[in-house]
Amino acid sequence: MTRRHGHRAVGVTALLILTLSILVTACRADADVSVEVRPDGSGTVLASLTLDRDAAVRLGDPGRLDTSDLVGRGWQVDPPEQVADGGLRLSIRRPFASPEELAVVLDDLTGADGPLGRLDLTVESSQLSTSYSFAGTLTSSGDPAAWSDPDVAAVLGGLPLGRTPEELVAIGADRPETAVLRLRVDLPGGVEESWSVPLTGGRATEVAVDADSTVVSPARVLGLLGVAALLTGAVVVAFRSRG
Repeated sequence: MTRRHGHRAVGVTALLILTLSILVTACRADADVSVEVRPDGSGTVLASLTLDRDAAVRLGDPGRLDTSDLVGRGWQVDPPEQVADGGLRLSIRRPFASPEELAVVLDDLTGADGPLGRLDLTVESSQLSTSYSFAGTLTSSGDPAAWSDPDVAAVLGGLPLGRTPEELVAIGADRPETAVLRLRVDLPGGVEESWSVPLTGGRATEVAVDADSTVVSPARVLGLLGVAALLTGAVVVAFRSRG
């Protein structure tokens, strides 16, 4: 499947960049991406960034995060949500009309070379059923600076995350538990699968993603049975007429 390269949205991982740039030791930020697939191959991607209480305090007013770039390309930005431990959840969502568009939406979040850039949805229909496959590799370099680019660095004082390597260690960028990306997919037929990779810690990680489901269409089965019944009736009538 052809992936789109080039411009990248200020998505959840970019929000994570801005958040990590102001965090202190013991703060935690988790990114969750949920893909819900409908029977026709369309669906919705929901991406959330959850900050613990300390991280939410350090972030301050979430309204200062500029998400206009996301809105301009079809993303819906949900109001910030308070979580039980006093933390904060920031969420964005966007529909997709086909498996091909899903690839574009995932690239919008992390870039074609990011964690979600090697994932594809395949939908194949037969006479009686439809099969769904969500497969590929969920990847992470373990280096949060990898999510940056020259434009982001320029905003953050010329450094990828606005911090020196020593300062990144101080905010926990050398620990894999500081920031984690979790991916979940819901396929037709009730199949739910999930995977995760650390975004920090400095160690490259690859996780195989493989979720499949098959849904039998009652309408197609009834239609085939109806055709079979008509053919059987025609044969019976033909034999009777010969007799």
